[in-house]
Amino acid sequence: MTLCSDSDHDLKTIFDHMKNKYGDGETSLYSFGHVLRKMGKFDEAEKYYRRLLNELPSDHGDIVRCYWGLGDVTDEKGDYDSSLSWHQKSLEIKIRTLKSDDPSIASSHNSIANVHWRKGDHKRALESSEKALIIWKRAFGENHPDVAMCLNNMGMLYRKENRYFSMIKVIEYCTIN
Repeated sequence: MTLCSDSDHDLKTIFDHMKNKYGDGETSLYSFGHVLRKMGKFDEAEKYYRRLLNELPSDHGDIVRCYWGLGDVTDEKGDYDSSLSWHQKSLEIKIRTLKSDDPSIASSHNSIANVHWRKGDHKRALESSEKALIIWKRAFGENHPDVAMCLNNMGMLYRKENRYFSMIKVIEYCTIN
């Protein structure tokens, strides 16, 4: 992929970073968008994800990754409704194409929960967190960092809603397991 010439100073730093991170192998529009997103260049990352979506055939496996990337980018930009829409599209494809206990589905539920949290919709955030928790526990067991992170997020949501009894149940669950 030709991204820039040696004299294009705006993109040279990003291109050099990608060559160092991904080696001499070919990089893609998705990996370029991913690096831009990690660098906080959300508008630019969104352009690359959208461009890739327009170029991919409708049944290509990277579409789900582009939807997820767009969900994260629009979340970072504070466009929560768009973020939820992109993450929901990603989740729908995962549900159709993966086994029901695939951790990637839980990750999508968790991303949706995080956006609901930022929107202030704690009820929906908890619902999505509970779905993620069920899948992660099935996939990894009780003692896994993703399970712990999910329980922590749920505890914070309960605290935010002054649902201390539910929060105590989460704490008790954590100390037992």
